[in-house]
Amino acid sequence: MQNGTRKMMHLTLFLTLSIVLHAFDPGLNILGAKLGIAYIVGVIVLKWYGPKAMIGNNLMRVLLVSVMRGTLLSIPFYTSLAGVSLSTVVVIIINFIFQPSVLLLSVVSSIFHPLGQIIVISKIYSLNQVFILLPALLILSVITGIVTGIISTKTLDRLKRT
Repeated sequence: MQNGTRKMMHLTLFLTLSIVLHAFDPGLNILGAKLGIAYIVGVIVLKWYGPKAMIGNNLMRVLLVSVMRGTLLSIPFYTSLAGVSLSTVVVIIINFIFQPSVLLLSVVSSIFHPLGQIIVISKIYSLNQVFILLPALLILSVITGIVTGIISTKTLDRLKRT
């Protein structure tokens, strides 16, 4: 198989996996927070194929999941898009400048995702009171970021050995 075809096949499989993981991501029943296990695929794509592939994977996941759920161009779509866009851009910039560990990238992503969502919700509803949720969400984000970072690191280590 040619390299271009192999890369496209891998990226398609990663996109499919991220959609499935997103669908089965357990909610934490605290402020609507989720573990964010689909991010594991995002960081693998970033490390293996670079920032463009990560952007494509994350944006396509949000788009396809919202189409499947029937929420395209609705408030949940825009909040999800804002969260994934902000976290992806920040992670790519930090990865480019500092080359940090996967664990740190996961924590950073987990922090910026709800921040993007809160910003969009505050603008849509003209409601700045939603920022009161931010401290609790940031604490949860650090915890979930550590969990997904550990899983991402172990997954990348295993994939490198194969």
